[in-house]
Amino acid sequence: MASFRLNLLAGTAALALALASNFANGQPASPGEVDHSKMDHGAMGHDMGTQPMDAEGRRKSAMAHSTGHKMGGAVYEEMRRNIPTYRALTDNQMDLAMGMMGDDMEWYVSDKSLKGEIGVLVLVHGTGGGGDRVMRDALDPLAKTMPTALGFGMAMMASDHLQAAINDLEQAGAKTIVVVPTTATDFSSLKRQWDFIFSKGDKVAYATVPRVTSKAKLVIAPSYEFHPIMAQILLDHAKEISKAPAHEVVYIVSHGPEEPSDNEPELANLQKYADFVKAQGGFADAKALNLQDDALPAIRQGNVKKLRRWIEVARRQGKDALIVVAVGQAKGIQQKLYSDLDSLTFTYNEKGMSNHPGFAEWVKDAVNRALAASS
Repeated sequence: MASFRLNLLAGTAALALALASNFANGQPASPGEVDHSKMDHGAMGHDMGTQPMDAEGRRKSAMAHSTGHKMGGAVYEEMRRNIPTYRALTDNQMDLAMGMMGDDMEWYVSDKSLKGEIGVLVLVHGTGGGGDRVMRDALDPLAKTMPTALGFGMAMMASDHLQAAINDLEQAGAKTIVVVPTTATDFSSLKRQWDFIFSKGDKVAYATVPRVTSKAKLVIAPSYEFHPIMAQILLDHAKEISKAPAHEVVYIVSHGPEEPSDNEPELANLQKYADFVKAQGGFADAKALNLQDDALPAIRQGNVKKLRRWIEVARRQGKDALIVVAVGQAKGIQQKLYSDLDSLTFTYNEKGMSNHPGFAEWVKDAVNRALAASS
């Protein structure tokens, strides 16, 4: 938040380490740098032919796990170098883990009859099932005014679905395509992978994949950082479950990056949202926390312990605990939090930001700002 509908790398992070511990023959690969200029994409199996588009506008990547695709040897090694939770896995274990994940996918949102010189490609993590549909439906107002497509997934070992989305927008007449990443900050492996694919950065976060090309002008919108529309969404979600703000503490919980060096600045940004919610909602307090859901298990467990401790302290002080998730998707970390916080008393708003009508307004604002900055 390639396309891991379960949550960035871990929903599978815990799975990966569990697999590693259950298979004694798993040999860790030593971390190192890869010379991407020497990578053979053909040998890595990067078939650029996507699957046919279905009646609803969805098109799977040719590398989709559901097609039974398996990675080439060079991909296994590069993924081990770049992803800490994969370093102890054998090839077979990695195939098993990847097979339990969702598929990278384009979802073309606009009616094919709509033509326009400005196209929009929104990049999202993806969750699979209903969560992806909520995201698609959230963009429907924008998609009625300009050709719009969604690129679901982390593009860990494929980019053909994103190339297909660009091609479809060009066929709709787009001379300029605004690419909107749905990341709060640039401090995430997912953002770095997207930046590589769209030639905005040189760092490969997962596996080296072909970069997207286009006849249209590509304009890359920035991460949303602290945005007033997003802040209002979180405030509204807190108010939905609030009964007595002066006696409530709001915990803004997000997915968070894997690396500690990324987590610090991203958490500082998230605290700005907590401060806004506290001030505007009249709450007793508001705190921000990243689960670091794809980090090594010990890191995630430490964050869960911190959140549990905060809730217990608030209850001892006679305050009620409210939890609001700062994630774009309607599904993802939300379900995990129930087991994380088992036996504690709290009030929970599971809605992702895409559940709120303001999400489409943020995308529209991001498009307008990016166009203004590029002119």
